[in-house]
Amino acid sequence: MNPESLRQFFAIATRLKTLPRTGWVHNHIQNPEAVSSHCWRTALMAMILCPSGVNKDHCVKMGLIHDLAESVIGDLTPSQIPDPAAKSQAEQKAFAEMCSLLPKENGDELLNLFVEYETAATPESKFVHELDKLEMCCQASEYEDAQHRRLDTFYNSTIASGVITSPDGSALMQHLLERRGPSAPAQDPAL
Repeated sequence: MNPESLRQFFAIATRLKTLPRTGWVHNHIQNPEAVSSHCWRTALMAMILCPSGVNKDHCVKMGLIHDLAESVIGDLTPSQIPDPAAKSQAEQKAFAEMCSLLPKENGDELLNLFVEYETAATPESKFVHELDKLEMCCQASEYEDAQHRRLDTFYNSTIASGVITSPDGSALMQHLLERRGPSAPAQDPAL
């Protein structure tokens, strides 16, 4: 174990504590959450909402690290990098470089978790994708309450993604939608 390599890894990962989530910044949210806050709550949600037949501990780990590559490449939105394959490739490269600083066993574990998340082919990775979106909607709800505004885009993108499928996730999403009420009708700018 190389202490300097570990220090470098943790220093890079710690950038998530001060990296604001880009979607909130673009929507002029005051004091937007950091990426690390999103990852933390995603992992916490995995502990609480994990359905039977899905490996909870695996989901908690995956939720905790799913955005770790953003500490290197930033929190890129679809408008900044519209090709999902290009974003995934950039994230995987950054993630692999970070993991190379760790002892092989640890680096391999983290990289395998990340690749599994990116492919969204296992029940666990599908569930963490669900939580990624659900956590975003919980945060949007809190911003709506605190800043007295609507953030329809975040809910609409989550609904359109179709990833909210677990019973508890569906119930929580339905509750978030019901408590915020219907969208106001669009105003005709000519009026």
